[in-house]
Amino acid sequence: MDRSTTRRRLLQLSSGALLAGVAGCLDGAQSRVLSDHEDGDGDAEDDGDDRWLADTRADATTLEDESGSDDVRIDDHVVVPAAFELDGNLEAAGSVVLESDASVDGDLEAGEHVLLERNTAVGGDIDASGDVLLERGGAVDGDIASGGKVGLRSGVTVDGSVETEDDVVLEETAAVGGDVDGTHIRLRPDAAVDGEIAADGDVLLERGATVDGDIAVGRAIELGENAAVGGDIEAGGDVPIGPGAAVDGDLDSDGPIELEADAEIGGDVAGERVLVDSSARVDGDVTETG
Repeated sequence: MDRSTTRRRLLQLSSGALLAGVAGCLDGAQSRVLSDHEDGDGDAEDDGDDRWLADTRADATTLEDESGSDDVRIDDHVVVPAAFELDGNLEAAGSVVLESDASVDGDLEAGEHVLLERNTAVGGDIDASGDVLLERGGAVDGDIASGGKVGLRSGVTVDGSVETEDDVVLEETAAVGGDVDGTHIRLRPDAAVDGEIAADGDVLLERGATVDGDIAVGRAIELGENAAVGGDIEAGGDVPIGPGAAVDGDLDSDGPIELEADAEIGGDVAGERVLVDSSARVDGDVTETG
């Protein structure tokens, strides 16, 4: 495996752009999986719109106290003010912002984007046509379905699944109790998915990130140091497995596979080419298909 050509960045979401539009690149941290979304200088494209949050706050209907015990349907953007508690469902034709410590006991549906600020809670599902961002301390008891990008900041918990045709980022210690389905998916250090992952593009598990189930990847997947997968991995591209990372099941790729020091595979390994460090362990058979 040619490290000089594979040491490229996975498409990442920017903390700043996530707050304003849930798009762009994260920091300059390098990973070894490839992404078609990089330009000639190696920088990922930023096609996000920074204006939606300002427009939402300027034009939104702000919920009043008398709305607290009923379902709410508004043909506009909506701001749920800080510490406001809505006992019913919330549906908006535009974007929705929950300010810090606000909560919606039922489902939340938005015709555009959703931003949950710190320590907010949704007791049901979130269904948005645009991007969805949960800030630190946010919690969702149900599923998230998004037509755009999904960003879960540090410490966020989602009891259900996350599904989008776009990109997903779980920041440090964020946790999803169900499956994650998207295009490019990144788990930052110690993030966790208790279900399976399916991605059309690339997947990156950083240091200590965990996935309890299987991972199916259309392109490349990288496991960082001490990352762990409880099921099988099936990939269409490069598969670098970092030091101390573990896969309980089989590892199968149409591209090359590299197992670094102390990596462990509980099943069979099959790839175009397979490079295994002397301290790595494979419990099953190793097959090169190239």
